[in-house]
Amino acid sequence: MSAEVASSDIASINLYAQKFHQGFLQCRDTETKGRILAATRDFAQGEIILEELPLHIVQADAASSEFSTLKSMCEAKKGFDYDALWYWAALRSLCLEDLGSGFFSWTLLDKDRQERLLLLHTGEVSGPSRATQAIARQLVPQLRDVDKLERLLQAWIHNAFDFSDEPSGYATYYFPSFMSHSCYPSAFWHYGADAERYVLRARRAIAAGDEVTVSYLEETLLLSHVQERRWDLFETKQFWCACERCTGGLDKSRGLACPKCPAGAVFGRVPDPGPAMDGDLLAAHLEGAVCGACAHVLTAAEAVKLHKQEALLVAALKGWEERKMTETEAALTDHLLTSGLPQHALADKCWEHLAKFYKSKRQYAKVAEICLARSNFHAAVFPGLSAARGWSLEAFADALVSTTRATSGKKRLRGGEEAADSLQVLYRALRAYAESERILGIMFGVKHEFPEAIREKKSVAEKMVFVKLGVA
Repeated sequence: MSAEVASSDIASINLYAQKFHQGFLQCRDTETKGRILAATRDFAQGEIILEELPLHIVQADAASSEFSTLKSMCEAKKGFDYDALWYWAALRSLCLEDLGSGFFSWTLLDKDRQERLLLLHTGEVSGPSRATQAIARQLVPQLRDVDKLERLLQAWIHNAFDFSDEPSGYATYYFPSFMSHSCYPSAFWHYGADAERYVLRARRAIAAGDEVTVSYLEETLLLSHVQERRWDLFETKQFWCACERCTGGLDKSRGLACPKCPAGAVFGRVPDPGPAMDGDLLAAHLEGAVCGACAHVLTAAEAVKLHKQEALLVAALKGWEERKMTETEAALTDHLLTSGLPQHALADKCWEHLAKFYKSKRQYAKVAEICLARSNFHAAVFPGLSAARGWSLEAFADALVSTTRATSGKKRLRGGEEAADSLQVLYRALRAYAESERILGIMFGVKHEFPEAIREKKSVAEKMVFVKLGVA
């Protein structure tokens, strides 16, 4: 794209920003990241930065003969790099000028919205792929410009948001699509009350002139180790993250127990910038790690041994995706996490399965212990507001309340002492609910269903306290 075209595009984008978003954000072109959005005024934490309706929504359509044909083509032929829904989104983004007259089972997009959609992707397209050409021949033989179908496909792949599960669907938003990703984003987005509106809030205070970034990853994946985050972004958005959490220093989500001292931990090194073979953890990134307690330096042999522990957990996690954890596995995993992984993303994933296991056994005290460990891990590895931490605190409080309920029906052996213990448990639950409500209220807004659900739970816990105090 020429400098003149790029300048014209940015002028058009900023004209849109001024018209629909009061110019509070401005698009800029950068050498390293391409187009970004920057704030033109200060935003306080939790403040709404913008709201926007979707540019286009496309969902799977079982009643459409074209969509059924497209699914069959994707399943039967090689060379189709994407699922049928991606190609369907591109087809659904064609306009009348592209196709002329004819009958279609879908409504054609208007030209203005199509032009905005095409502006979302500025990468080079060397021509239509074989899959795109085959789709055009089969489903829209009158299409005048097959290159455009490929460009629309790439616009969707690089800018789509998950919209619905049943039926599966994607949405694109115009202005928000110019925001860059960061694993330490300054803003957070969610769907509004109408389930379509894009709502952007400041995750932390933003000053005028600051770039406004969001995460392209789910909240839970923001807590994972660098290798997994970068690989996921490459697979889904086709770029290698180089944000401040993905370049240089130590990977705070990959902490293992020091082999020389009981209290120490060693952290893996953040991988070098640029492409990787896959998202797997490497022993080489552990070699030379220094224990924060005793200053021991990991040897190559020690790094390999610790890496084998990680590999065992990775294999176990894959197994638990298909079957339930056994009692023996729960005990062994619990021991390994306690003794070997003081601050590791793999431990967080294992804790999720352990919590489900102990909950099925109604061992709520154990569930609470695990949820608290998860919450502490989330706070340690992510330097800011995390919805995942809000949810883990909520789960921690839920488990404490369930513990109180489970013990209240049992015969009281210690009288007033037991009642005092139950009150302390409920007070801990109320504090956890309050912090969870604070976090999720800032990120989603106080009227969102998440903080509202916590307020309801908190009210129930407060009533339980009153009953214990005899003032209900």
